[in-house]
Amino acid sequence: MVYWDDIGAHIGKATVDAFWLSHPAVRARVNERISGDARRGPLDWFATRMAGRLPFSEGLSVGCGTGGLERDLIRRGICRAVTGIDTAQPPLDYAKERAREEGLADAIRYERADAMTFLDAGRTFGAVFFHAALHHFERPADLLGRVARALCPGGILYLDDFIGPSMNTWSWRRLFLPNLVYYLLPPKVRRPGLVRSPVNPEDPTEAVAAGEILPALDTHFRILERRDYGGQLTSLIYPNLARPDGTPRSPAPERFDRAVRLILRIEDRLMRHRVWTRSRPFYAVIIAEAKEAARPPTASET
Repeated sequence: MVYWDDIGAHIGKATVDAFWLSHPAVRARVNERISGDARRGPLDWFATRMAGRLPFSEGLSVGCGTGGLERDLIRRGICRAVTGIDTAQPPLDYAKERAREEGLADAIRYERADAMTFLDAGRTFGAVFFHAALHHFERPADLLGRVARALCPGGILYLDDFIGPSMNTWSWRRLFLPNLVYYLLPPKVRRPGLVRSPVNPEDPTEAVAAGEILPALDTHFRILERRDYGGQLTSLIYPNLARPDGTPRSPAPERFDRAVRLILRIEDRLMRHRVWTRSRPFYAVIIAEAKEAARPPTASET
């Protein structure tokens, strides 16, 4: 079975438990880093920043997976309609069913498609969205060039993604600081002996060319807003923490939560003093427009 055909790879309990943003304290801190308010997430911030251009008549979500982003875009009034594309059919089937259950099927269309081929077909959109998807593409420069051409004049690219190291550039030098912080934690909270590179052997696309994303953006887009939200420690260490499960060998919930908050505090320091720490955030939300789009959109284009 192809990795992304397995719904568990998207929303299974093991996947969610290992995901750093699943912890409430992490999500609150990330929200603060993006919007300045622990209760306001990335799309809240985006909707406020783009208030004068909303709603987009149609958005495109690339690598839509199980469809959470598209449902949010319609519920929040960010788009009147959204097309979601992905190459894996089972998550698309799940997304369609959820859209029907929530009464959103008329506003959301799903299609199994290769992103390059789909974008070459010549359709245009008021906004294109990537949520944890762009870092799975081998040639981000080629893809983003097509995205720029697929945007209406004044159209917007929204990116919430991993912009850290490419998969083949991991080394012990990159892992030294995460492991140093890991060993500051109580032994009962640590699960394996070492924090290793986040390479997924089941998914050869994971961060395959992530290090090329920012240069590709600079080539094709003008960045309007960028909100780095860290992850250079938390996303690496969190999956390695022992979870509270009520057994004698597991950490108490309060000890686990203290460990998570310590990692976040250290990461805050790294981000605050990134020049001398040379610590590069791994995740960011970015709003951009194609460099050819010099004028604001008209009412008919949005």
